[in-house]
Amino acid sequence: MSVSLNKEELTLNKFISRDKFSTWIEQDVLVPDIKPDVMKIIRVEAIPFIENSEITDGTIKVSGTITYYILYRSMDGGAITGITMEYPFVQNINTSLAKSNMQFDVDAVAKNTIYSIPNERKILLKTEILFKFSVMDTVVVPIAIGFDVGKDIEYKTKEELFNNVISTKKETIAVNEEVIIPDDIGPINDIIKVGTTIKNTDYKVSYNKILVKGELQLQILYLKGEQTNAVGTYNLTIPFAGMIEFDNIADNYKFDIKYSLQNLQIILNGEENGTLTVDGAILARGVMYEERSIIHIADFYSTNKDLIYDYADIAVIKNKTKLDKDITIKERIGQLEEGSQILQYQIDTNSLITMVSGGNLYISGNVKIPVVYQNSITGMVDSKTFEVPVENSFTIGKDIGESNVVVSLEVFKDDIYLSSGNVEANIILRANIEIENVGNITTIQEVSEQEIDVNNFESMYIYIVKKGDTLWDIAKKYKTTVSKIANVNNINDESNIQIGQKLLLIR
Repeated sequence: MSVSLNKEELTLNKFISRDKFSTWIEQDVLVPDIKPDVMKIIRVEAIPFIENSEITDGTIKVSGTITYYILYRSMDGGAITGITMEYPFVQNINTSLAKSNMQFDVDAVAKNTIYSIPNERKILLKTEILFKFSVMDTVVVPIAIGFDVGKDIEYKTKEELFNNVISTKKETIAVNEEVIIPDDIGPINDIIKVGTTIKNTDYKVSYNKILVKGELQLQILYLKGEQTNAVGTYNLTIPFAGMIEFDNIADNYKFDIKYSLQNLQIILNGEENGTLTVDGAILARGVMYEERSIIHIADFYSTNKDLIYDYADIAVIKNKTKLDKDITIKERIGQLEEGSQILQYQIDTNSLITMVSGGNLYISGNVKIPVVYQNSITGMVDSKTFEVPVENSFTIGKDIGESNVVVSLEVFKDDIYLSSGNVEANIILRANIEIENVGNITTIQEVSEQEIDVNNFESMYIYIVKKGDTLWDIAKKYKTTVSKIANVNNINDESNIQIGQKLLLIR
């Protein structure tokens, strides 16, 4: 006879894979005709932008551009100049478990760049691009929460918190703004290097739309007017805003939104115009979900029948926990020659390694700080990279079990400055930690009853408790109930039984 089972459906993320893939991309750069010959490379910075990505069976395909900022000393009297070049790339990332209908995220960073100058009009570049990707599937899981009243079935329950995924959306936000160059900055003759950071993001729910906003912070290194080796820095903040449309947003829904810069161009509109145009695109990836605490069936049996049922164990991400931990770096990291002035610097955390063990998160490696500086006495511009060792650990949970821990590092605060020729660093790195509680959910398909011969079971039995026994396991095995065993044996705490204890079992 079939037994009616009450179920509740959840849509949960199923972890498929998370990995890194690096590849070297080579590029020949020909010096534009309007630029002088190359004498010495001061610094090369490569920034990869992923403009399009798609997933197919076994492959994630990404395409975009790599923007190269090349700062060099020319043969024209040693004058400083720069080249900004963009080159397209296409990369296939093999991941055998990926399927075309799955959700995925992929980001790219330039880890290393090496270069050579075969002649004064050509630069050979070789850049290591590190792709970080994750693949998720969404599965609908029917969770058993109870049986029909009147059935002689014993069951125990478990309360768990689940992130029920409602919808996943992506939206590209256009960034296009003409900026008047301040008098104390201009005129700008040429832009030779740009650093980018997305900061101060926020969102607001409005009907069935999520209004997202933030700031694109630009650190621009430029040549001033027509003066030789006159280099300046311009910190520019461009606000951005956009909308992600979701269907049927409820008051209790929550959102997880991540941002990445898809492309960026900074165009000088002519010295006489006194403006520049920032043109780019930011990808906003949003997940809408609800937190639901559900009391579901963990185990069950009948005291007078055999229960026949089909079940399946599904590995899912039940919920996520987010933590922030700060790493403070406040120390002297090196020296620059007398008369130096720091023009621009970068905080590079791509060489840091994260590891989780015993409920602790370990972060170690070197933070690289490339500094572009100018000697105010000679006027020469040069660069130097400092490395700061980092070794920190944080407690993130007593027992994270099979959880996946995802760590992203952001530069929360930074100040690199000179003090009597010494380079001082005052940095706060923020580790954004996401703990994915991964575990199995047992789904029960159908339950039916089968008659048994109760004469095969003793009406009374003395049982001696063994290691690992629980009252529930004993009651299930001998077709009785936990409450009956506890009452007969005067047990007040059902979780407290001792090895070797004798129990009287009565059916």
